[in-house]
Amino acid sequence: MQVAPADVEGAGLLDVSLETYSGMRVVEETLGPEQLRRYLLFMHDELSAPRTRAAPPLLRATDSFSYSRKGPFALYAMREYIGKDRVDDALRSLLRKHGSGVPPLPTSLDLYRELQAVNAGFLPVHATRSSSRRTRSGNSRRSEPRRSRYQRTPGR
Repeated sequence: MQVAPADVEGAGLLDVSLETYSGMRVVEETLGPEQLRRYLLFMHDELSAPRTRAAPPLLRATDSFSYSRKGPFALYAMREYIGKDRVDDALRSLLRKHGSGVPPLPTSLDLYRELQAVNAGFLPVHATRSSSRRTRSGNSRRSEPRRSRYQRTPGR
């Protein structure tokens, strides 16, 4: 898949990440799932190395590490979550809308919108979590909002 992204934050996601993700698909289809698993483990080891600074969200990434490592890994995780066919449908739709190379050029938000469109029947992970917790006795109780350890408590 080849699209010419707009020169904005997150452009590498449409360029390098999609190229690497396509390469991962080729590895899986030609060499088998075991080779792809080994490649993913290599990528995961690179991701787990401590980073010194907080990185911007992937959709706004400007560094090569994010869009060459995190981007393809995120697309593969999405594929495992919603299915290969849905991710492929989103990529086809993006290419159909923006493959000509004429303005308006696509941004990472266009890819995000296409993934959202094919994912309409699924709830995001955070929306599926229940706000109630089970106690040791098995009874359900409403959980209180999580408080940051740096957040002040009222009256102090």
